[in-house]
Amino acid sequence: MFYTDTIKFNGGGIYNCAADWSWRVTGMRDYDLWLVLGGKGLLETQDKSYDLIGGDCFVISPGSNLKAGHSPENPLRVVAIHFDRLASHAEIALHPVTLPKFHRRLADFKFIEQLMVRAVHAGGSGGDKNSAALWTSAALYELESLDRAMSASCPSIHETAIERICSRISADPAGRHNIRRLAASAGMCPDHFGRVFRSIKGVSPREFIIGKRIDSAKVMLIESSHPIGRVAELCGYDSIYYFSRHFKTHVGVPPIQYRSNTSQDFPEVNPGRQLAGFAGHNV
Repeated sequence: MFYTDTIKFNGGGIYNCAADWSWRVTGMRDYDLWLVLGGKGLLETQDKSYDLIGGDCFVISPGSNLKAGHSPENPLRVVAIHFDRLASHAEIALHPVTLPKFHRRLADFKFIEQLMVRAVHAGGSGGDKNSAALWTSAALYELESLDRAMSASCPSIHETAIERICSRISADPAGRHNIRRLAASAGMCPDHFGRVFRSIKGVSPREFIIGKRIDSAKVMLIESSHPIGRVAELCGYDSIYYFSRHFKTHVGVPPIQYRSNTSQDFPEVNPGRQLAGFAGHNV
């Protein structure tokens, strides 16, 4: 963890890189917190190359050797902060400072951008370096928190919690699955839960729940003669309108058409019973 009395703000800025911009560093003199706000480019270290787009964020350590460039047609826009660690070896031993990892790509980087921009503005010419250090520390702490959540040392904890929740939803798609309560059961706040869930499953919690309800509905439409309204109810929908809209969005056709189409492939289901079940329902 970073503390405001362990770092020194050296400077920073928001840069709209010129078309002919390039960057080559041999032996970085201090730490550099570097966030791409837009454009496309490439950053190369001794070990790896990184395609750059908005959201790529780096914490570059002293001594690093790297080079970067960009597309003149789509130049980079970057916010960068230079800083140093002030803690002595003895102080670091008593209060370990965890440095965020070198790179991460942030899907939502507005919060980090705001913290970094505040630091740059606070530490500008004649500004308050202590305030700039405070905002820099806040940005580093936020990155550290994100790194802890998404790092290789933690996924098993999060994955176990998320998979347990997914199993619960799959077993009872029609249940009243409140996102806030699901997050609490995983030991996370709702926003962080949503980010972790999406990173593991590729969809939001709400999208996952809807998907499982639609999967359940597809089975019922094929294997039962329940009216569409009853299928909607059994899948957790209070409104046949919302059920039909979600179903068409996910499957491509309304429930009644899906049943009609698939009944031809499942002759053991009685089409007469299916159609009789639709009486009085507008789908």
